[in-house]
Amino acid sequence: MSDRPRYLLDTEALIRAFRSDGPARELLQRGMVRDMSFVTSTTVLDELDDVLARPKFGVARSDREAIRTVLIRAADEVAIFEEHEASRHVPRDPGDDHVVEAALRTEADVLVTHDDAFDEVAGSPFQVMEDGAACQALRDGFPYGDLRLQAPQEREELARALGRSVAASPRRAAYDLLVSATSDVIFEAGDGGLMWAALGSSHACDLVTDLVANAGPGLLVDLRDGGSYDYLSGTRSDIGRRGAAPALDIIWYSSDRAAAEADAEPHVPTISDYGWSDDHRHRVVLAGLLLVIVPVEGPEGEPDVRGLFPVSEPLAVPPLIDNAYRITTPGRAGEDLTVLALDPAGFTSSTWTWLAGGPSSFIATTALDHAALQRLFLAADLAAQIRGLPIPDPAVLQQTLPARLHPLITSGRTDRA
Repeated sequence: MSDRPRYLLDTEALIRAFRSDGPARELLQRGMVRDMSFVTSTTVLDELDDVLARPKFGVARSDREAIRTVLIRAADEVAIFEEHEASRHVPRDPGDDHVVEAALRTEADVLVTHDDAFDEVAGSPFQVMEDGAACQALRDGFPYGDLRLQAPQEREELARALGRSVAASPRRAAYDLLVSATSDVIFEAGDGGLMWAALGSSHACDLVTDLVANAGPGLLVDLRDGGSYDYLSGTRSDIGRRGAAPALDIIWYSSDRAAAEADAEPHVPTISDYGWSDDHRHRVVLAGLLLVIVPVEGPEGEPDVRGLFPVSEPLAVPPLIDNAYRITTPGRAGEDLTVLALDPAGFTSSTWTWLAGGPSSFIATTALDHAALQRLFLAADLAAQIRGLPIPDPAVLQQTLPARLHPLITSGRTDRA
């Protein structure tokens, strides 16, 4: 599969994105949650500031500064140059030369604009498309990146294989695979006997993908907003070009539609075999990953309880959307966002994105109660802070250390079967 495409929106497209719920806004939002790479330049941002300051819009300086900050945080890349440094590109309007220069410097795949003057640019390596066409092309081309999604039959066979292992339990077998996959990791000692290690973002993508592919039905994922799900069924990852932060989706099935198709005609490929399905995804724009070990015996005789905390980059809060293709639901005070997307086959995919930054979810083999999970998340926040990784609002770290870490886990208590 291809890298996520790089879109550059001209000044007027950015204004439409902020002022109306249309295709330009959908493009901007997709860039902000890393469905595609949003790229821009200092010249485009300067022009946007000048236009918004005109009496027609009358946007206050503080609000214009906030918009600029949002776009800089949202961008995978910002080309830094002055307008006079741009080469001649647009015969009809030299004032647009800097936009083409920005597209070239950021290696944009698509320049989003309604200005037909850009159609005269000779030999450009990017496409020139209006908002609607660019948005439709993105919908038709999704998903991008490396998708590893198990069909229902594959997932069931993997569950049986894990159950047939010497551990005689999918979760205990998944624990053994997790231990094996991280056997060469060097841990650091924390408070309360807790051990932890920090891994880089590329290593994190590989580790989570391999673990889900080999132990998905034995894994659990607990989201920071309190959601808990069993039976991971795939990942989608895209490191992208030019050093952009990796986007990692952790996928699990939530619907019986694909399973019903498989049961009705087991020898016919289902929609999930082609990469589309009714599923839920946790989107992580990876800053790194924390591997945590707690010295408490697990409920199935595991020597300890361990798991992975994907650490998210902080993301700007995207503008909300409610259209025929995409519905967004905000969480608490800009901390998270849920996106319900309709794919070309008519199936839906729900993506939950943690926007606040820091440890965003916990992938483990042991079901823990909510109190234990809260303490573990706070311990992961502390470990992330020590290693210079993003954390949520520092106020969450102001609780007393004993309340945060003791007891870390109440053995035997679970909120899932």
